[in-house]
Amino acid sequence: MSAGLVNAFRPHADELHAADIAPSVRRLRAFLGQARIDEARQARAIVAAQNNPFRLMVLDEKQPWLDAFSEFDRLTRNDTQPLPLEVPRSVFLAAEAGFVLGQLLPGLPEALQGDMRSKLLDMHGKAHPVLMEWATARFYQQQGFRIAWTDRNVAGPEFRCERAAVAFHVECKRITRAAKERLNDRTALTLGNAVVRAMAERGLAGEIRLDTALTENAPSEADVAAAVRAVLPTGEHPQQVNVDVPGIGCLCGVVRGLPAVAQTNLRARTDAQLAHQEQGCRYFVASLPLGAAPPRDAVVLALSGPRLTLKEHHDHIDAVLNSAAEQLTAALPGVVMMEIQGIVDARMFHEGPAFGQMAERAFAAYPTTAAVVWRGERYDVPQPDGFVVNQTAFAVRNGACTFDDARAIPLFDHG
Repeated sequence: MSAGLVNAFRPHADELHAADIAPSVRRLRAFLGQARIDEARQARAIVAAQNNPFRLMVLDEKQPWLDAFSEFDRLTRNDTQPLPLEVPRSVFLAAEAGFVLGQLLPGLPEALQGDMRSKLLDMHGKAHPVLMEWATARFYQQQGFRIAWTDRNVAGPEFRCERAAVAFHVECKRITRAAKERLNDRTALTLGNAVVRAMAERGLAGEIRLDTALTENAPSEADVAAAVRAVLPTGEHPQQVNVDVPGIGCLCGVVRGLPAVAQTNLRARTDAQLAHQEQGCRYFVASLPLGAAPPRDAVVLALSGPRLTLKEHHDHIDAVLNSAAEQLTAALPGVVMMEIQGIVDARMFHEGPAFGQMAERAFAAYPTTAAVVWRGERYDVPQPDGFVVNQTAFAVRNGACTFDDARAIPLFDHG
């Protein structure tokens, strides 16, 4: 077994220049089709009508293109004016995807294109695995490999890479943050919005935490808000709370009445609080009064629910890795790309033995697997001329791979 840790998979961001942004957004838009985009916007409007801004924020994370296209239209006055040099992150991400699509589209089978369109406009996060596949394919394309995609409804890995005498398969898997949670998104967002609204209706700001045993099938948002309102104190001065909300969980923290005037340092204060987030909590932040400007204070809610144990989470990752290795055929060596959301610094993958042991077990079960690449979550750093995209990875090579040329397979940007 051998391993390495370097920055990885940044080719399309490195290539994307200001002049490419508008054409790349248009390319992605044309690929998806305006009729499909309009249908997705109608689905988003249904969520927006539920008056839960947190649910809408999560939807926009899982379905980033609708906001990107709306921003693009606003900035260009419906594509009648040049795009400004500074663009929002959503527009940059759409341009990035459109740029990579332009490099890969000639080799994409028609049926697979249709499947990708559906996933890219999905409201539940299916767009992100497609982007991972595109980024990985573009990485190998830049290394001089020809990409042969596996068509829709055909068993096997994502694609095959070929260059001279070297050929191998690639399978991509993405583990989301939700894989650690027993508390599902819908229940979490219902609880979070209900508590924030209850605080707002009582005229209370503060920093609070809700510990719940619920995993799904929560009471309605109105019932949760009513139950929380019933146990909240009154008064202008800061007060400690530590109360049980029947059927919901335990609410604790500090609450205070809203001040009469706006707080000038409010954003800095909430940013400082969020800089020390507790692992395993979901955070809900709202300025108060809701919808008012300027804000007079804020509520910061940390929501903690049932989660998988570390062993259960590792067992889940292990199972996903083995299912990926199983997709690789014995005819060629194969690489499994495992991207784990929530891990930014890839040193996490080699500071303990778990991830290396998972790879070794996969190698033993599937000897033609040449390597497992554990990729952290990508993160974007805003710059004056756009964004710098960073992503680190930890690779484990199979020293006993049955193919002699397996070590010729590149795994990183630099080696």
